[in-house]
Amino acid sequence: VLANLPEAQRKDAEARIARVRAAYEANPLLRYKPHPKQAEFHSIKTNIGAVFAGNRFGKTACGVVDDLIQCCDKDAVPDHLQQFKRWDPAEHGPIKGRIAAPKFNENIGRVIIPAIRDWAPRSQLKGGSFDEAYSKSERLLRFVNGSTIQFLTFDQDRDAHAGAALHFAHFDEEPEGEKGLGLFIENMTRLGDHDGDFRLTM
Repeated sequence: VLANLPEAQRKDAEARIARVRAAYEANPLLRYKPHPKQAEFHSIKTNIGAVFAGNRFGKTACGVVDDLIQCCDKDAVPDHLQQFKRWDPAEHGPIKGRIAAPKFNENIGRVIIPAIRDWAPRSQLKGGSFDEAYSKSERLLRFVNGSTIQFLTFDQDRDAHAGAALHFAHFDEEPEGEKGLGLFIENMTRLGDHDGDFRLTM
């Protein structure tokens, strides 16, 4: 189509496309368009919410994007996603979140962190990039506004899930058995100070 345009129109179209690509690169949330069931998950108003879905639904993406919407400054969240923002750093102070999954390498390292790399607005990450903002030793992602996302696993002891007062906790998959119930209870306790949100994607 571009090749068939008159030269002046083609150059104008190419310039517009370049601007859109640059905007998407700077803030990938601009290109996140939730399908109706994902939007239903984002719209949950209760403190506890979950999405149960099969492969290719996009459950990890919608869970991670929801986490990012809460941690980012309001003006970094595109207009079409503003309705899903429950926590605002300008109003509530730095947002403290946690994502927990079964194992670090298989789940956090191979699925969750790549999804956050794909979707996080660069200007919101401390240092302007994921690599600058993420501490491997602490398993902690820092935002310019002071918000953080901590990454934990279900094979860690319950004590590792203690301590912090959180605005949200996100379990990607369900922890099993009595230990899993203990991890759930521990994370729910962390939400008490802020009347925070628990989200489950599985």
